[in-house]
Parts: sequence; C-alpha cells; structure tokens
Amino acid sequence: MTTFKQTLRCMAIVLPLIAVAVMIQYSATATEPAPEDPKPEAVADSMHHLMEYYFEPQFHKLKEAMAKEPADGAGWKPIKSATLILGEGGNLLIHRAPEEGKADWLHEGEEIRKHGKMAYDAARKKDFATARKQYESMVRHCNSCHRKFADGKYQLTP
Repeated sequence: MTTFKQTLRCMAIVLPLIAVAVMIQYSATATEPAPEDPKPEAVADSMHHLMEYYFEPQFHKLKEAMAKEPADGAGWKPIKSATLILGEGGNLLIHRAPEEGKADWLHEGEEIRKHGKMAYDAARKKDFATARKQYESMVRHCNSCHRKFADGKYQLTP
C-alpha cells in the first residue's frame, strides 16, 4: 500500500513532466505558420478571351431565354443559370481591375454583380418583369464598361 507521502512525491515528479510536455506541444503548434488562403489567379491572361469564352456565351443564352416569359420551370433554368454566372462574373471583373481607370472598372464590375444577383433572385421567384429589368440594367453596365475600356466596341442589345 502506498503512503500519502509516496503519492505526493510521485505527483511532484509527474505533474511538472506533464506541464513540460504540454508546453512543448503548445510551442510546436504555435510556431507553425498558418497556411495561406489560396489567392484568385487568372486562367487566361487575355481580357478579350475572358469576355469571349466566359461572358459572351452566357449573354447569348440569357438573351435568348429572356425573349419571352418562360412557360415552365425548364424555361427558367437557363435564366437562373446565366444570371448567376454573369453576376458572379462581376467578381471576376473586380478581381481583374486594371490600374488605369480602376475606379470605373470596379464600379462597373460591382454593378454587373449587383444586377446579375438581382436578376438571379427574381428568376428564382419566377418574377419575369423584375428579372427582365435587372437583366437590362446589367447589360447597360456591360455596355458602359465596353465604352470606357473597349473603345465603344461590343455594344450589346438585351
């Protein structure tokens, strides 16, 4: 049978060892640098390619789908898809702002994102009038950006 004194002596040895082990473990994990979050990185360096292969197909799909109010859920799907993609595309534009004209570029990217989101939200509610209005607003901002940054080329008609 162990005596009280023996237990105290054992604890006097074991507890400091546990404390040291915890401190060593804590200091090892505390000094490891936290991994960095991935940063957005352009897949294509050319803004023309981004417009031609990302935005343009979605715009044409949306233009066709918005020609008349959808009769059923299947008709709303391309509207929801294209407005979501184009609205998110506003984030891509914001990420790729040029130094020259940056404030205008960021403004147009934010407006495209905002109106794309509003068109998407309206499409989810099957509210054609609002979706159409927001789609047209988004296209106005696309055209405004094209006037400022593409010498007025590539003007779109909703």
